Amino acid sequence: MVREVIVTGKLDVSDVMTFMFHHNYSRIGGAVTGVLGGISIIAAPIMFLTGDMVSAIILVLVGLMYGIITPLGFYTKAKRQVRMNPVFKNDMTFRFGSDDLQVNLYTGQTNILWQEVYQIKVLKKHLLIYLKEANALILPLRNFVADEDIELVKDFIVRNQLDIPHTRRLEVEIHDKDI
Repeated sequence: MVREVIVTGKLDVSDVMTFMFHHNYSRIGGAVTGVLGGISIIAAPIMFLTGDMVSAIILVLVGLMYGIITPLGFYTKAKRQVRMNPVFKNDMTFRFGSDDLQVNLYTGQTNILWQEVYQIKVLKKHLLIYLKEANALILPLRNFVADEDIELVKDFIVRNQLDIPHTRRLEVEIHDKDI
């Protein structure tokens, strides 16, 4: 990275919900349940019109569970986390350097080497910095001061293959050394 990029800001409920939806529905099981919920909502009226009441009721219950109750559960969990956890009430500062990521929270400062980062995912409005497979730092892109800072960080991520899971990056490094 040519220069350091510093990003400061807070998270809100929509940021935490975005992470929860992405984390749960980007996997095969989550995608299957999302599709199952959608199909159930569409198929329930069809079963009702054909007179198959038992199937219609089952499909309505499945559709409610996966299409309404699960997203509401995400919302209430995200709202509770933002309301109760002091990390979300205070500004967070991320300093992107060539060798590490410095994270300043209200509790103190942590330096994370890029080799220790599991994976970084760039979403439409967020940057998810996974420290483990299910543990990520959420960084809204709205907190960046300038668009060129976002592009600089995205280029750094691609150049250093940080968008690839850590285990696969290690496999690529080992394979490249053998050749």
